Amino acid sequence: TSENEIYFHGADNTEQGNIIFDAVGTDAVFNHCRFEKLYVEYFFDDFNSGLNDDWCDAGGGQSANVSNNQLQLIGMNSSAWAETENITVGDRCTISLDFQVAYSEQSCITYFYWNLNGGDWITLYNTNSDQEYPWTYKEWDISEYVSAGDQIQLKILSNVGGSSNNNDQQYTQIDDVSISPGGAISASGSVILSNSQVTN
Repeated sequence: TSENEIYFHGADNTEQGNIIFDAVGTDAVFNHCRFEKLYVEYFFDDFNSGLNDDWCDAGGGQSANVSNNQLQLIGMNSSAWAETENITVGDRCTISLDFQVAYSEQSCITYFYWNLNGGDWITLYNTNSDQEYPWTYKEWDISEYVSAGDQIQLKILSNVGGSSNNNDQQYTQIDDVSISPGGAISASGSVILSNSQVTN
């Protein structure tokens, strides 16, 4: 009841545990519940504090830098890239970001990759050669490939291709990079919270 709620929380009042519904045929409904101190491993970078330690192995071309609170990959004469550190994920994982290609010459392409537990880089998406892109939102659900405790990385490559022009250039901006396991409460169907409290 409203006076006597069902209380879901991490053991010993620490952040741990989550609630996952794998095969919800109908709505999952919570009434008069309180959710606190569940565990969410969540990576997010809006680049408001520069290029944080969460990113590594940035290099090539004009390298990676942050300008106007956005990650810039400027491939000029050679490619430029940046990788995230290893991010530990749960049974569910979604990668999302905003990007734009402000300038692109012949054979220049931006690639978005991820890898699982240090394995080969897997392509999420790539832009078309010699084409600019307005700000675009992309989201990829990689849940079917990961298990709780796996580590993934995201790599973004502003690739300068192999045309005869030695001055090829590719300018890509990236913002609001998110790697999320789906939240403290996640489901393949609908979840309805009624008269409930969700904290932190």
